[in-house]
Amino acid sequence: MYSPAIRPWSLPEAVDEGLIRFVGEDCKEAFYKYVLSQQVHPGLCKDAGLTLVYSPLNGTGLEPVTRIFKEMGIEDVSIVPEQEYLTAISPPAYPNPQRFFAALEKGLALAKEKNADLMLATDPDADRVGIAMRCQDGSYELVSGNEMGVLLLDYIAKGRKEEGTLPERPVAVKSIVVPLADKVAGITASSRHTLTGFKWIGEQIKLLEEKGEEKSLHFRLRGKLWLSVRHHSAG
Repeated sequence: MYSPAIRPWSLPEAVDEGLIRFVGEDCKEAFYKYVLSQQVHPGLCKDAGLTLVYSPLNGTGLEPVTRIFKEMGIEDVSIVPEQEYLTAISPPAYPNPQRFFAALEKGLALAKEKNADLMLATDPDADRVGIAMRCQDGSYELVSGNEMGVLLLDYIAKGRKEEGTLPERPVAVKSIVVPLADKVAGITASSRHTLTGFKWIGEQIKLLEEKGEEKSLHFRLRGKLWLSVRHHSAG
């Protein structure tokens, strides 16, 4: 309900008064730098010869995702043309590319045409991703969020072990909807199980920090593919 005590602002007025500020290039560059710093083997993609098909599903992922691909050295990227830009006649149609095969249908068709190694699609606000990988027989298999989370955990843990940066006491923090995270990486890691939700996972991370865990590596996973790494020392 509208309250006369609350003054409505138009977007231009709010911008002029400094009430709304747009994200600057410095913030974007800092974000890209941080994302690229999470690579386990920097430079590996540049020499891998990967062929990708990507769809932003008419959402916001086009600029940041393709920028990261380029910085990583992945040059052979084909964009699904019908889902490249947000327009009045092509609004985002599929909120979750992990669950809706229809969201990936055009991307899969282009992947087969290009014989791509991977097909990726991000949802309209680019915080979820749907992935299909090419199998040896040329078919494409969809990868669920649980499966991709486990694959990433395995890759990061093995990579850091090879690089000598895996902590002495690695800790996996995951929600109860991720059933396989205890069985990967070939390492001995204690595991923390939480209810589904970022706040419960974050709570466990905070508790570990407050205990002064030295050189702990925290993997935060949930069924919708959210994974990050924290590496800290006591004090």
